[in-house]
Amino acid sequence: MSDSKLKKLKEELLKAEDSYYKGQPVISDEEYDIKLREAETLGLDTQIGFVSSESSKLKHDHVIPMLSLDNAFNTAELTDFFESHKKLLGLDSSAALEYFLEPKIDGVSISLHYREGQLIEALSRGNGLQGESLLKHIREMNSIPSEIPYKRELLVRGEIYTSKSDFQVIQKEANAQGKKFMNSRNYVAGTLRLKASNEIKSKRLSFIAYRSIELDDRERSFNSQSRLLAFLRSQGIPTHQEEFTLRSSSQEEILSFIESFRDKRDSWDIPTDGLVVKLNDYSLYDQIGSTSKFPKWAIAFKYPASIKETILEKIETTVGRSGRITYLGKLKPVHIDGSLINQVSLHNFDNIQKLNLREGSLVQVYKSGEIIPQILGLSKHQSNLHLPEYQLATKCPCCSSLLVFRESNKLQYCTNLSCERQIICQMIYFCSKECLDIEGLSEGILTKLYREGFLRGTIDLFSLYKYREEIYRSPNLNIKEKTFNNLIASIERSKSCSPQQLLASLGIDYIGKEVAKLLLKRFGSLDSLFLSSLEEKQSILGVGPKSSQALQDWISEEKNRVFIEQLRELNFSNAFSSSFTSSPARPLANEYWGKTVAITGSFSISRDKIIKELTERYGMEFKSSLSSKIDYLLVGDNPGSKVEQAREKNISIISLEKVEKLLKS
Repeated sequence: MSDSKLKKLKEELLKAEDSYYKGQPVISDEEYDIKLREAETLGLDTQIGFVSSESSKLKHDHVIPMLSLDNAFNTAELTDFFESHKKLLGLDSSAALEYFLEPKIDGVSISLHYREGQLIEALSRGNGLQGESLLKHIREMNSIPSEIPYKRELLVRGEIYTSKSDFQVIQKEANAQGKKFMNSRNYVAGTLRLKASNEIKSKRLSFIAYRSIELDDRERSFNSQSRLLAFLRSQGIPTHQEEFTLRSSSQEEILSFIESFRDKRDSWDIPTDGLVVKLNDYSLYDQIGSTSKFPKWAIAFKYPASIKETILEKIETTVGRSGRITYLGKLKPVHIDGSLINQVSLHNFDNIQKLNLREGSLVQVYKSGEIIPQILGLSKHQSNLHLPEYQLATKCPCCSSLLVFRESNKLQYCTNLSCERQIICQMIYFCSKECLDIEGLSEGILTKLYREGFLRGTIDLFSLYKYREEIYRSPNLNIKEKTFNNLIASIERSKSCSPQQLLASLGIDYIGKEVAKLLLKRFGSLDSLFLSSLEEKQSILGVGPKSSQALQDWISEEKNRVFIEQLRELNFSNAFSSSFTSSPARPLANEYWGKTVAITGSFSISRDKIIKELTERYGMEFKSSLSSKIDYLLVGDNPGSKVEQAREKNISIISLEKVEKLLKS
């Protein structure tokens, strides 16, 4: 690429980042990410992704995680969703469960916290566990009340959006200034990042609530979605209009409503990207449960995405942190639903052969879930038989090492442990928001630090402080003192991570947050987990044979054992026990370890603190309602009806005195 084109790419990215954080994004997230990847691969000194206004906002834990929704794209998948509930509840296939349907707003999620009727906090969704405080901004919105009549402690969750008619006005005003917003959701996200919160009032933002949870006593929370929405409306909190919702136990009626809403949503002024289908009865939620990402009691039905045709100009390969080879398709740019698409994942060579893809083919492209672009197949209007077949890649695109197929999954891998791209990807994953959340280390910065010789692997992150002066002097890094200090502080904070976070950050195949949680719940510590046998790992419900084998293979490699010992020496105090032991480590009073519990009554400290402490110390899992899966009921002063229910179901009770002892031990 010529110097003039490199300069133009850098200017485009800097302009895009500046406009995004001013609340006026001019390109889509997808287009920005593609340009950013290209810039960082070329080693441009953009500092893009290194420091942003977002990092200055306060981050707080969500009292209750804000999970995403799984998707259904057709009636068959929705039917599977219905049937899964009957199986989980042990019901006959002819049984009818009641569901509630409401529009899925295409906006930005927010969690509002009310206490004594006053709005005391407003958090963005963030990573689902932590969000950014947007309280000053939210208080400027007319559609969100700062005070409500209800005095109990309450969480209210919903979507911030701008209506279609308002967005047309916004777009017209932007066009008059030579600007353009790709879609309303990007506009809302950018607006909520404005530094000046007093500008929010004029930005045409609206709010609709879809969930509320009473924190004072969750057993007294609302027992159905339909009653909840009626309650929220009585508090002056906006919810969906009843004509756009459905409460029904008839699958035929539900499917008919979904079909009719397809036409309604086009004429409705509120932007939507589907319908949310959830069980109406809240008492079933704990029995149905959740994964680490999605509740199992709700799903988002997405309508078929727009399909466009374009040219597959080139097929390339990339290598990831595990050495796995992924094939990418470079497209002639095409707009789909407001986003510019010029790249798709082709996954692997087998997929390329199945779709008969060749460079120069006219292909059908769509956005899966209206987010991720995919190739559906070849165009029906043009043959590609005159084009040469694409040949299997044989060398790593980074280090040119010969690729090998693994018998276990029939995928290609680069086995060179010194492959630059593998090492950089390992560091990117380790530092990512979903793992140890080390702020300030974008892909571009990590690549430069590696190429300048300051990093040779993940463990070297914890020695960066030694090269302060050298890094300041490096003309290719352009890292100043304040930025460097913030970076080192973030690296140090990562040492306080939990065992679950560290395990999920190691980049082991099939070991994500949920599997890590299950493993640590069973073994109690990383040391005990690493000493366990393959059979012990495979015996855990929810941990599959692939996860167990991948972990066993990983810890059997000498380089990985050395890495674990290096982390231990760096004082990851929360993640490791003091030494290896021959038997699984357990907290005191291990009769309570890993038990499923419920709670009722009042305590001298907040329920949220009790739940957090007992979850961390004893691996307890808390549920809001009593079922056959509950092992213990924690009882405080002035308990509710759960005590009598527990006695009827022969559920053991932990007294107030015992709870206090557990917290002190």
